[in-house]
Amino acid sequence: MPIMSYIAYPNENGKEQLVADLNQLSSCDARAALNEDMIILITDTGSDCEEEHLQESLKKVTSLSCLTLVYAESTDNSNHGGEK
Repeated sequence: MPIMSYIAYPNENGKEQLVADLNQLSSCDARAALNEDMIILITDTGSDCEEEHLQESLKKVTSLSCLTLVYAESTDNSNHGGEK
């Protein structure tokens, strides 16, 4: 289950709108930074399919100017070595 964090930048003067738009998407928690014109976005999806759907939804957010991935972790242990 992918957990990701992003820094999101709104279109000009659209910080509050971007926070609202992102929080309407499932699996998203968006919060505005207090001292900058940016938003911290945390996503937590239940499957790779859900993650792909979320990524497509993020591409359609018109109040979003730029989205930068800063952290990603998958809690799916099936691809880790060491277990037999």
